[in-house]
Amino acid sequence: MNREDYQTGLRKLPLNNPTLDDLTPLFPHLNKQTIEHLLNTTDQQHYIAAPPLQVKGSYQTIFVNKSTAGQTQFLKSVAGRIAGSHLKRDFFNFPNETPYQKSAMDYAEKNWGEILVPDNWLIYFELEINPSHFIGVEKTVFAAFTTSRNYWDDLENDDSGPKSLLINDSIMQATTSIFVANELRGGRRSLPYTMRQHRTGIGIRVPFPAKISDLLISEGYQFKEDPAIWRKREADKFEEKCNLNNY
Repeated sequence: MNREDYQTGLRKLPLNNPTLDDLTPLFPHLNKQTIEHLLNTTDQQHYIAAPPLQVKGSYQTIFVNKSTAGQTQFLKSVAGRIAGSHLKRDFFNFPNETPYQKSAMDYAEKNWGEILVPDNWLIYFELEINPSHFIGVEKTVFAAFTTSRNYWDDLENDDSGPKSLLINDSIMQATTSIFVANELRGGRRSLPYTMRQHRTGIGIRVPFPAKISDLLISEGYQFKEDPAIWRKREADKFEEKCNLNNY
């Protein structure tokens, strides 16, 4: 199974009383007999590891809930981490070993290992982007990204260039997938900053960095106004400020 088909399976969560065919796309690292065992187990609540999409040392973790009435739910996935990786766990107090985590990570390494990346960033951000920025979009658009620098402590105090350019240069990973975002977040329980979309881009006066706008455009979003126009205005104002300071 390729990575895109696997992620399509994850998007179908939650599943109520799933069949073997429903679960097969979620667990490409497991054989039919093992998946049948997961369906028939009497454990009321447990976790099952599934392959990571992008981050080495992580894995998708699917929570299974079985009610006393016999209903089985495979709920949405969050991301777990192996012991010793950057910030071990995410959201829940997972057991030290999540069942099938090694085979899940081995499967990803074998089938899409060339795009797996180590967690070596400092900060994780989420964006909630107002749909008014786009043509034909009615719901808030989600995006997430990681940076090599601390936004407020470093970038906010850095006057060496336009802010959107400085942020863009620091971005290491970016995604609109909630599943990839969970892996990027890792064990960072409390986000230092949640950056919400304002009039022009990130923050009140900072346009979309090119890596974010290019990502959104590549996924089919059409901006009402080209973000490059806002970045050009920002760059012009920065140059004007520099010229004034040189007098």
